[in-house]
Amino acid sequence: MRPSAWALNRANMPLITVHNLTKYYGTELLLDHISFAIDHRERLGLIGANGTGKTTLCRILMGQEPYEDDSELHFARTMTVGYLSQDVNFGDANTPWEVVMAVFANLLELEARLHSVEECMAAASDDAQTEALLEDHSQLAAEYEAAGGHEFRHRAAAILTGLGVPEVDFERPLDSFSGGEQRRVSLARLLLSQPQLLLLDEPTNHLDITGIEWLEQYLRNYQGAVIAISHDRRFLDAAVTRILELEGRTLAEYAGGYSQYLEQKEQRLLTYERTYERQQEELKKQLSFIRWALGTAQEKKVKAAKSRLKLLEKMDYVDPPPSQRRKMTLRFEPRVRGGDEVLELRHLGMHYGGKRLFEDVNLFVRRGQRVGIVGPNGCGKTTLLRIALGYQKPTEGEARLGTSVEIGYHRQDEFGLNPEHTVYEEFKELMPDAEQTEIRSLLARFLFVEDDVFKSVADLSGGEQSRLSLAKLILRRPSVLVLDEPTNHLDIDSRSALEAALREYRGTILVVSHDRYFLDAVANRLLLIHDGRAIVHEGSWSAYVAHRQEVEAEAERIAAEAEAAKRQENLRLDRLARQEKKRRRQQAAQQGEESLPSLEQIEQRAHYLETQLAKIRDILGRADTYSLPARVQALEVEYEKLNAELAEIYDLWERVEQSLT
Repeated sequence: MRPSAWALNRANMPLITVHNLTKYYGTELLLDHISFAIDHRERLGLIGANGTGKTTLCRILMGQEPYEDDSELHFARTMTVGYLSQDVNFGDANTPWEVVMAVFANLLELEARLHSVEECMAAASDDAQTEALLEDHSQLAAEYEAAGGHEFRHRAAAILTGLGVPEVDFERPLDSFSGGEQRRVSLARLLLSQPQLLLLDEPTNHLDITGIEWLEQYLRNYQGAVIAISHDRRFLDAAVTRILELEGRTLAEYAGGYSQYLEQKEQRLLTYERTYERQQEELKKQLSFIRWALGTAQEKKVKAAKSRLKLLEKMDYVDPPPSQRRKMTLRFEPRVRGGDEVLELRHLGMHYGGKRLFEDVNLFVRRGQRVGIVGPNGCGKTTLLRIALGYQKPTEGEARLGTSVEIGYHRQDEFGLNPEHTVYEEFKELMPDAEQTEIRSLLARFLFVEDDVFKSVADLSGGEQSRLSLAKLILRRPSVLVLDEPTNHLDIDSRSALEAALREYRGTILVVSHDRYFLDAVANRLLLIHDGRAIVHEGSWSAYVAHRQEVEAEAERIAAEAEAAKRQENLRLDRLARQEKKRRRQQAAQQGEESLPSLEQIEQRAHYLETQLAKIRDILGRADTYSLPARVQALEVEYEKLNAELAEIYDLWERVEQSLT
């Protein structure tokens, strides 16, 4: 049946249409008449500096935040929305498995009803009752299968492990999980719920690189639409097809991922600047003529000047190019040069109780080298840094720092700031003799301007505290920078500025990071930790990925060639077997007798078949087997096949015995 025009139009309607959305916080304008639409199965990246309203926009789309009356928001009638917020709430669930199984409450109820019907069938007293129960069971089984009942547990396990929650932790109490681990469980629950629109607020936070790559692949294949707030530029390149940027209370759209966004934005700014400059040149010419004409005191020229002035007053003027938000300006210049030998790790190992973090780690770092330390969550990267700096003793091996080495250590989420200080006082502590104007000038380079410098440290956001910590680190001018996840909490502009500064830094860098874009910009060596072992790769992250892909492609090629060779060998052996079988038949025919197996061979085969049939009967006799109808069907098919072969074996047994009498 051909759909009606109304149905076609409705099918082609966007999932969400937003027109002239305006949002105030008190008297402060946050969003100023922004408009956009989201189509089915679109993948959008929502970017912008911290505080520009990204999370607020998501909360508005969720219906959790009010907006101005003249705004227009239209949603598809049956649209479902799922939101990954920065906070987690698991209700009454006590373990990750309970959290994800709650998504499948309907399937679990169906499963329970199937078990109940099966129990009733076992206790049925007459054929009529059994027949009615069989019909109920058939309907429930069909409904269960259509809803994905045979694979929902497998999907749940695959998503949990893909996001970095190992199977051994499925039944671990949630109150023993860190905040990052709990957020991974929350993300798994959201993905399993499969809403038509996924709103993801910083989904890559607390994921390691393997988990991020898994999520990118999952989102590329997701059947619904996605809006992801993210500062992870490599993730934006891999997972989204359109960028929405909030800047200066307005919204701009760009096709493609982050790399395309950069190109398009640069072109837009260049075009805008040229348009503004041309208009200003024309305006300057017109005003020059008007001033000249008015100065002549000639009636005709004065009249022409006034006419032009009226036209200028009616013109639509292009605003000056938006002054780019002040970006963090950093300069890392070591106070002392330091020695050529910075750090040596020899056969380093670390164990906690019976758990091995890593072993036999060897690394030699020279002055000026930039080492990125990469590995899955929980593999011991931060512990390795602490051992290298002498804050912690290894279980085995040794770590030795070079002579004349001055360390600047940026801890992950531990910024070493005094919460009772203001931003200004934190700087003043390092520069007791500096004038206020000098300190404020330095703070402005870190985006602390005007009244921001007098904010209490306790009132700063995570990103602001991170910036302040980096600023203090720079002022100490160490010869070695040890950075543990330095891009956490930083927006894209701040990350870009940090990368630019680190590229110009002349000292040594040790950095732990899951930000692949940042690693490419900063590190020229990698220490890769996996399964307790560590390898050193000379080169950038992209070079390592390219090398890994080449190795994997070569392994796949070798495996494919081996499989092809195996198939050819099997074909050859089958051909020889058929030839031998044919030869034996011909020989038996010539001798006037049929070639039969020995009684011993027949007895062995019969015993094997009887054993397999007994195992299947045992499985089919257990009640829990019937929770998976597809498995029951497969077992029944296998049982009939083996039973038929056993009947043939018994017939053959009789024939052999008769031939021997």
